[in-house]
Amino acid sequence: MAFSQLLGSNATTSMPFIQSQGGVRFVQLYHRGWDHHGDIEKKMPASAKLTDQASAALVKDLKQRGLLGDTLVIWGGEFGRTPMGQGTGRDHHIKGFSLWMVGAGIKPGIFPSSRMTLGCAGACRPSSSPGKPL
Repeated sequence: MAFSQLLGSNATTSMPFIQSQGGVRFVQLYHRGWDHHGDIEKKMPASAKLTDQASAALVKDLKQRGLLGDTLVIWGGEFGRTPMGQGTGRDHHIKGFSLWMVGAGIKPGIFPSSRMTLGCAGACRPSSSPGKPL
């Protein structure tokens, strides 16, 4: 099964838990093919496309079912990537990473933090867009 089908299937399978009156509080979906230490120019566009399609479908489905207002979707990882290359890829980076959130009353367009100019560490203050203070 292709990754996009697997992630999409996992998202679809999670929907009854999200909808349940029993109060499932947390559902986690994994992407196991995101660790691009090499050949990033070839592999990243394909990985991003597959992830984007499944993620967008999940958010759309939640919205259509009227669940997005009460459900917080967080897309992220346990670490970021270094701003400099590592051969044909990038290494792990614990001082800065990206995530996005939607639903549960999250205000669109807010960047809770941003990286310093060279991307080596997080900036001290939150911003509404990269480089612009709130």
